[in-house]
Amino acid sequence: MAGGFRKGKRPTESGTSPRQQQVAVEFFGTSVAQQPVSNRRGDVAYEARIDIQAAPELLWRLQSNVGDWPRWDASLARAEADGPFADGARVTMHMADGIIVSTLRDVRENACFSDEVAVDGHLIRVHHRLSALPAGGTQVLYRAEITGPRAAQWGERVTGDFPQVLAALKTLAEGLARP
Repeated sequence: MAGGFRKGKRPTESGTSPRQQQVAVEFFGTSVAQQPVSNRRGDVAYEARIDIQAAPELLWRLQSNVGDWPRWDASLARAEADGPFADGARVTMHMADGIIVSTLRDVRENACFSDEVAVDGHLIRVHHRLSALPAGGTQVLYRAEITGPRAAQWGERVTGDFPQVLAALKTLAEGLARP
């Protein structure tokens, strides 16, 4: 286990059913479920989810403040939105290897939002969903859907850090949720 991160095999383009390719991930003792959920015509989708002992409203406050994203996403040096956190807003993410500008879609307060970007002949959509858990807390789901000729390669690049990002979000949110 290097750096506190351990994972199973990554998804492949073999004939194996995507639902049979569950990736078991543990990051510093935090369990994150990650799984490819489709792989047809070269298009791919991946899901990662984590349960966090914090209210959806607290997680929404964190996620809807784009400037805070680098607090739990180590791949970001800086992030900024061109206006309010709403459908159509453009988000600029500054990373070590470049800048990505995405557009927010399906923004629903305390529930979900998506960001999408067209790059190199591909459409990449990342859905972020908050679901209140019956016993308290929130399940956070990240789902990436990628279409295009090299979707599998983009999938690895886009989703490779989902477990670390979700584990860091959990640590931050649960720290803030403590009385």
